[in-house]
Amino acid sequence: MWLILGTALLLLSSAHADDVIDNVDVTVGTDYAEIRVKLAIAANYVRHFPLDSGQIIEVYIQPISLDGFELPTRSEIYRSHAPNTVPCFSIGFTPLNRPLSLREAFPLVIRFGEPVHFKLTGGHDNHGFSLRIPLVAGATPPASRRRCPD
Repeated sequence: MWLILGTALLLLSSAHADDVIDNVDVTVGTDYAEIRVKLAIAANYVRHFPLDSGQIIEVYIQPISLDGFELPTRSEIYRSHAPNTVPCFSIGFTPLNRPLSLREAFPLVIRFGEPVHFKLTGGHDNHGFSLRIPLVAGATPPASRRRCPD
């Protein structure tokens, strides 16, 4: 019995490891949506690829300070819960096979359900970045029928 209880507590404590993505906020304007990604660590936005349109976007982030932060050893995926006027998207982190260094950038991958035009800028608070995309014109199908990335 104690072995089962100890194993359960160990699994619960490891499930609360640090996440890279702290929060994702989607704000819908009149003709665009802004997706703000807040990171759990202080980091600089370094670069992204492709530059202004695509279905898969790699965003490279370089930590400023780790301050006790441990990079997760498991994959992390955020799936969008945005309104129909915003294309479905997911943001993923895949663990590195080495300890995180302050001198290297690591990628976050944003996958949209369809190709989009976008403008990506680094955050002003060194904790994220924002992505501005046009709204989906005439979006009427329910969210369950949209093409969303896995």
